[in-house]
Amino acid sequence: MTHKFYFFALFIIIMTGLYAPNSYSQKPNYICTLANDALTSGNTYEFDIYLLRTGSAPFELGGFELGILYNNDIKNGGNLTALFIPGSVDPAIIASGQENKVFKTDTPGIIKILPKLATKGHGTGAIISNQPPGTRIGRLRLTNSIPFSSLRPNIALNFNNKPYRTLISAYISQTNTDITDSNKYIISLKNPVLSKKNR
Repeated sequence: MTHKFYFFALFIIIMTGLYAPNSYSQKPNYICTLANDALTSGNTYEFDIYLLRTGSAPFELGGFELGILYNNDIKNGGNLTALFIPGSVDPAIIASGQENKVFKTDTPGIIKILPKLATKGHGTGAIISNQPPGTRIGRLRLTNSIPFSSLRPNIALNFNNKPYRTLISAYISQTNTDITDSNKYIISLKNPVLSKKNR
């Protein structure tokens, strides 16, 4: 009787493994791209942030946060503010309640974009597109209180815990899981000198 029970239990485990969808436990692959930068005025610089699913596993967004490093000298003694341009965030992000709305620029040389979780957790996160260029997280606008210095912004991403890290998570088997991989981020920016003559 005991042998039959163990055999039956083993059979159930094997069958579950064979028929359970792979996506239940697969970590989604992705590329995050910073692109399309432009100096739109003497004190305003903008660029897009896209998230693209590259693998076959579905990608339900858990949370998205960025620590964006920049050349602090571009502020020219002014005060920098950051936000996503209204209307630039993908509708899927807005519908899920995951639109980033908190931007902190109080630490010199880094912009902190804080995450927003799906309102009802697993099953309500934004589904990230696999159609290039991907789901637009938003178009980031950096505005200085005075004209920028004639320097390059030198945008980069921070993956260390301090002063603020870049992190992305996805729902995997219903659990919000950190899937951050610094090799999956592409900075495709012109990095122009921030001066009026380059507008």
